[in-house]
Amino acid sequence: GEETRRVTLDRGQFFAHFRARFQRAGALQAGPGLDCGKARQHDGAIARDLAAGWIANWEPDGVDGADTGSIATAILLDPADAPAATATDALGCEYLFPSAGRTSLGYWAGATWSGAGAVKDAKAWHALVRDFAAALRNPIKVSIR
Repeated sequence: GEETRRVTLDRGQFFAHFRARFQRAGALQAGPGLDCGKARQHDGAIARDLAAGWIANWEPDGVDGADTGSIATAILLDPADAPAATATDALGCEYLFPSAGRTSLGYWAGATWSGAGAVKDAKAWHALVRDFAAALRNPIKVSIR
């Protein structure tokens, strides 16, 4: 099969939007993944809200033996693509899957580093991801009279 992916990056934002379109005969099970496996030193404070379609990870400081700060990552599905399933592979990576057979999929992926100063800890990162997911499900509606 083939995949065409469009990526939208907005300056000053934590999350980039991805729209993947698939061309393949038959059903397709595809979705974004988050590397959060202990074997690859990505174990951290993981939070999930599968009904809202997101997984977030805050890695501990000093994974490499130095006080270098924490890395935070997250994936979120577009509300229209809310997950029907999740999976974890042998390396501990987690995936969000919408219902099978889709020809397109929208998702958001984002990251930050505690040393940048905008997000200081796991609680703040998880709240930021949760609030972003809520805003996706409840967009501002403007009507002109």
